Amino acid sequence: MLETVRQYAHERLNEAGEGEATRNRHLEFYVALAEEAEPELHGREQRAWFARLDPELENFLAAHAWCDRAEELAEPGLRLVFSLKVYLLHRGLVALGRRVTVEDLTRPGAHARNLARCRVLWVAGEFSYFMAVTGRQDIT
Repeated sequence: MLETVRQYAHERLNEAGEGEATRNRHLEFYVALAEEAEPELHGREQRAWFARLDPELENFLAAHAWCDRAEELAEPGLRLVFSLKVYLLHRGLVALGRRVTVEDLTRPGAHARNLARCRVLWVAGEFSYFMAVTGRQDIT
């Protein structure tokens, strides 16, 4: 049912000419949230931050998917995935993490030699390592 409601809302936004701007704001919000959470996932408030991020996973993935739309969205996608690394590892979502890092690295606009790309290359290696060492797609 929720997917039907989501599709309906997307159709209405597109008809009103607000779809792209709304999705861009959605992406900006979730990149900012992930970047705010990233250092906190190592601290005393780790448990609270994991609880805060858990219900937002689908929103993070929707924001990540939106980055396919244009070359200028590649860099925010790289920042998003890097910031979620610890979350994905601790939640045992290694295969998902590897998939989204590979998607990010192959997007048009993601081939610039910059810090964002370097970080995601490192993260992709970490996810691949965990998958190889455990022999499993996801670890718990």
